[in-house]
Amino acid sequence: MCPKEDPTMLLPEFPQALTTRLEAIAQKTGKTWEECLLQAVADFVEGWEEYHRTIETLQEEEVRPVLKAVNE
Repeated sequence: MCPKEDPTMLLPEFPQALTTRLEAIAQKTGKTWEECLLQAVADFVEGWEEYHRTIETLQEEEVRPVLKAVNE
């Protein structure tokens, strides 16, 4: 079960439906809900980090080759 009130844990309050879904996934995967939650947060952070790296790369003013498709 997800923790109810533990002052040592920093967690947002989850809607009951999301808590139920998280616990179901944890049970199906044989992981704890904490492991599932950590994986979800890690995936979220990695996705946004990659997005921002891509944006920064595209905003650099370096010359890039452009390929054109030519119909024969």
